[in-house]
Amino acid sequence: MAEIEHFVDPQDKSHPKFASLADVELPLFSAADQEEGKREPVKMKIGDAVAQGVVGNETLAYFVTRTYLFLKMVGVRPEAIRFRQHRSNEMAHYANDCWDAEVETSYGWIEVAGHADRSAFDLTKHMEKTKTELMAARRLPEPITTTSTVAALNKQVCGKAFKKDNQLVQKFFEGLDEETKQEQAGKLEAEGEFTISTDGKEFKLTKDMISFTKETKTTQEEKYVPHVIEPSFGIGRILYCVFEHCFKVRAQDAQRTYFDFPPMVAPVKCSLLPLLNQKELNLKVTTIKQLLVRAGVSCKVDDTGVTVGKRYARTDECGIPFGVTVDHTSLEDDTVTVRYLDTMQQIRLPISELAALISSFSAGLTTWEDAVSKYGLV
Repeated sequence: MAEIEHFVDPQDKSHPKFASLADVELPLFSAADQEEGKREPVKMKIGDAVAQGVVGNETLAYFVTRTYLFLKMVGVRPEAIRFRQHRSNEMAHYANDCWDAEVETSYGWIEVAGHADRSAFDLTKHMEKTKTELMAARRLPEPITTTSTVAALNKQVCGKAFKKDNQLVQKFFEGLDEETKQEQAGKLEAEGEFTISTDGKEFKLTKDMISFTKETKTTQEEKYVPHVIEPSFGIGRILYCVFEHCFKVRAQDAQRTYFDFPPMVAPVKCSLLPLLNQKELNLKVTTIKQLLVRAGVSCKVDDTGVTVGKRYARTDECGIPFGVTVDHTSLEDDTVTVRYLDTMQQIRLPISELAALISSFSAGLTTWEDAVSKYGLV
């Protein structure tokens, strides 16, 4: 399980990057639709969902959208993703809104991530237990000047008068509201004394024990307890979904299975395959591997004596997205062929450009279609 704790101002739950994602269309299965008996999510632009109040706020919607893009990026089929809102009978008592990311698998729909607006529950409970202030402050548009009544106890006189109960008296005045302090100040001025009740006991205070003064403060900011938006991810469940969704069978051959991992998450980015097990080709493969390793590209050499077709199939079963074949033409002009696992198409390019291309694939900056457009198909 992995979690993010993102704290927000309860008066402003906007997100500075939300506008960049507002047009992303998501499959949203709202609580209202579930209670009406509907079976399918509704596809909505996330910006519209926030504007219409379907999703509670921008920050929650931002993380929901990022999760959707992440799941697609790592190989989960988009048509098998939905975001289901918690209904009233399953919403946590402290939550303002909650959406689960669910993925359809051979076991049915399973939850892989949760996104909750947990209000101020977390920090409030921490403050209660630790007796430590965990608050933020917001700048006020204009300074605010306030006048308050301050109760000052004469500790020496009160100590002699109340002895062991002196702490009770001091604690009573620590949490006293402004209206009560003003009433006591008025009574002390008029009658010279007043009586308080605390912990089942009464105490009389006189002018030599306590005094009341007015204190004026100018405030530039106000404190508040932040709310928390908490996306949490079931890493094991997401990994399972990636394996299941990326497991495929060749349309023309049911015996040939493979993992179609996106290049970004594939553990090994490419295999290096000498066309034949010959010394010159193997030396060329070694040189290419050094270039790839220096560029941070993970690769695996398969120089066994079986046919290159069988080695392609073995590469596919491991989920290696690209097969780089070194042949006799490579010795002549320093070029290699690159085969894409999913389509089995091939392109040919200079060895000097190989590491940059595989790195670009792995970073999601270049698609196979981009490479075909540049180099052409073999």
